[in-house]
Amino acid sequence: MKKIHFNSLLFFKSSKNEYGCLYIGKKLFFFLKNKKITKIKIDNVISVKTEKKFIFYNVIITTETGEYKLVNILPGKSEKIKQFLEYCINYELIKKEFRLFDSVTNGTRYVYNSLNREILNRINNSIIFKYENLPFDGNKKEECKKYSDLYKNYKQNNELVVNENNKKYTENELKKYKEFFDKVESEPLTETQRIAVITDEDNNLIVAGAGSGKTSVIVCKILYLLKKRLANANEILVLTFNKNACEEIGERISERTDEIPDIKTFHGLGNQILKSGDNKKSLSKIATDDFAFKNAIKSIIQDNLENDDFAEIMKSYFLEFFYPVPNVYNFQNEGDYYNYLENFEIRTLNEEKVRSLEECYIANFLYLNGIKYEYEKTYPFECGCIYKPDFYLNDYNIYIEHFALNKEGKTPNFIDCDSYLKGIVWKRNTHKSNKTILIETNSRENFDGVLLKNLRKKLAKFDVEFRPVKKEEIFKKLNNAKHIDGFTELTSTFLNHFKSNQITIEKLYETNNINIQNADKEKEQYQVLKERRNRAFLEIFKTVDTEYEKILKKNNENDFHDMIMLATNYINIGFYKPHYKYILVDEFQDISQGRALLLKALLKKSGAKLFCVGDDWQSIYRFAGSDISLMKYRFPQI
Repeated sequence: MKKIHFNSLLFFKSSKNEYGCLYIGKKLFFFLKNKKITKIKIDNVISVKTEKKFIFYNVIITTETGEYKLVNILPGKSEKIKQFLEYCINYELIKKEFRLFDSVTNGTRYVYNSLNREILNRINNSIIFKYENLPFDGNKKEECKKYSDLYKNYKQNNELVVNENNKKYTENELKKYKEFFDKVESEPLTETQRIAVITDEDNNLIVAGAGSGKTSVIVCKILYLLKKRLANANEILVLTFNKNACEEIGERISERTDEIPDIKTFHGLGNQILKSGDNKKSLSKIATDDFAFKNAIKSIIQDNLENDDFAEIMKSYFLEFFYPVPNVYNFQNEGDYYNYLENFEIRTLNEEKVRSLEECYIANFLYLNGIKYEYEKTYPFECGCIYKPDFYLNDYNIYIEHFALNKEGKTPNFIDCDSYLKGIVWKRNTHKSNKTILIETNSRENFDGVLLKNLRKKLAKFDVEFRPVKKEEIFKKLNNAKHIDGFTELTSTFLNHFKSNQITIEKLYETNNINIQNADKEKEQYQVLKERRNRAFLEIFKTVDTEYEKILKKNNENDFHDMIMLATNYINIGFYKPHYKYILVDEFQDISQGRALLLKALLKKSGAKLFCVGDDWQSIYRFAGSDISLMKYRFPQI
């Protein structure tokens, strides 16, 4: 009799007729064949099965070199023999499974999300449950039972077990690498910074304020990965948003090691990726020079003013929609309203500072139609107080008063409605007694989109002559007042957001319409005004975007946004195959939708882990289409 080792299977054969018997004791079995031992290596076994022969059973062991039969086994014993032999065959796999499980429960390995899912999947499909009631005694039976119970506990108390393991891991690493963390930077890292470096989730987002050592965390993370050999230098990618950050991180790494990872800007990475494909376009000069970019947008706007349709849309925008539309009924007091006026300094095309957006619309309408007016000219008749109607039309001796009354005939909250209504009656009586002409307009007309249309009709009744100002004069005035520059700034910023977030004009129109449909009834009137303003801007922007793309196409060029989008496509279709294990992103708050999609493609194709550092209060690249909501709310989706 010889002890069975779990990497081999020993038995004795019977006579040439293969009659014999098999005895299984405590991890032992033996078989007689001319008193000679036959040895079969576990690694050579292909399968074990049973077959019935009359009232007995044979156990058939198929190996790479032949087939062996354990014959004439008593009923009820053959399945136990088969189960035991299968356990012997699978034991190396089982031991590997045990080692993995030990490493993720005793604090020697960090359990990140995808590893946890893998472990749970392995447990669900584990063969150990087949052997938890083995038909033999000894240590291996106890081992099977032990791990079977541990597996069940891992599943039932998963979050608790994983958190406890990761806590142990972090404590061990803090002790093991204390000297490293003390000396890696000029000042020892704080405990929070050390934990941030040690944490090894699939996706890591470190949020910290300005001046809190975010770059130190990036540098130390790289050095920690290299020191632990979790990745080679060429398997680490560091992404930044400007060359200065690249240079700073590179210098700080090179001062401490000769192993330098790939450190690139997003645009530098995009350019490298495009070189791996068949891209023939160069990078546009206006993409690399903000001043040149804005000048290009301004030229597009000015050149298109020669087109009467475009000029009319522009005129309409500056007449009615140049300033953002506030809900004046949200202002709780007069101070809040006047703060709004101070912040936006609402001025007419004649550069008059007016008291409301609707008064600005009226003043601009009068100017654009060549109707001379004076704003808040003192009423010349004695009326017991100083009375200044909103507008006086010099050539027609007509006064215009605009009243802040909504569809329900109510004033904004910061105005006493009863006193205001009494004031309206007083004004009407004053004009009536002095036989002066008064034309009235109100906020309800503006909500309904008929303010200026109705004003035109009311003026026409008194034979007011309309002499539209030439468009050249209008845009000269807008230029002189720097309004075109301001609009260029707005359009340039919007174009960056539009392209970096990879959306379409159609999608913008659709979103604008959905906002109207979902508007609260009480706010609907202001939502409608915003929708009209948005739509007016989109009509202009559509032309600007089309002309901008024509310039790029004509010059066979890409801008940065095109480059990021094309690079993402190259990764997705396999032109570029990333090889990274870790991707680190500095100043993650500056991420845009386009860059996020590039990052997502890199992660998907490489299986890399993501480590991001950012400050949700600070974004210096919002002008370039960065989207802080991606950091706050959508990070888990990347």
